[in-house]
Amino acid sequence: MFYSQYKQDEFLETRIFKGYKNGAFMDIGAHDGVALNNTLYFEKNNNWTGVNVEALKTVYDKLVVNRPNSININCAACNHDGMSEFICNTGYTEMLSGLKSEFDVRHYARVQSEIKQLGGTTQVIQVCT
Repeated sequence: MFYSQYKQDEFLETRIFKGYKNGAFMDIGAHDGVALNNTLYFEKNNNWTGVNVEALKTVYDKLVVNRPNSININCAACNHDGMSEFICNTGYTEMLSGLKSEFDVRHYARVQSEIKQLGGTTQVIQVCT
């Protein structure tokens, strides 16, 4: 079973890695480690190990439960240590959250349009980097 949103994991498995075992991954923005995930297939089926990074604490708590064999880190990937502003979306757009300093205006417009259509909220919070 594959888990990615647009079959990225299936493409990598069938065309690139072709059953490669004991690999390593780094999953930035891993969310809950299951929903639309690009690395879960490799961990479950090919004995890969790796690091999952997730900034949102409530989602990170689910990640720890869902992916106990991985190293799970509750922070945002950034080029500096400390705290940063993070655009936190809820509802349909939750997985489109990210560092405010890196958010493209077109991406932000898309998120706002989808929230208007499908519900949810946006707020800016502080997260560890």
